[in-house]
Amino acid sequence: MRPAPAAASLWLSVAPGEVEQAGERLAHLEQTTFVGAVIGPTNLTRSVVCRSATELYELLTTEIGAIDAIRSAEGSPVIRRVKQAGTVLTGTDLRL
Repeated sequence: MRPAPAAASLWLSVAPGEVEQAGERLAHLEQTTFVGAVIGPTNLTRSVVCRSATELYELLTTEIGAIDAIRSAEGSPVIRRVKQAGTVLTGTDLRL
């Protein structure tokens, strides 16, 4: 049995002069479905879809953790998807 896909929304606080560079780096990661600069307590938002919770954990601890400009990260798991543009489903499985 395959592990269930793990999706999450992330809010990142990045050094102001590094927002564009950090956003570009995050955008090029395979699991990233969206990255955008925002205004508020955080200045980057990112959506990810991973093959499993283990892959999500590794993404957070290795990929995001390796970007020095990221000061902090908060996230929320996606428990149930109601609608998402561009998602391709095979039955009830996300096609990655």
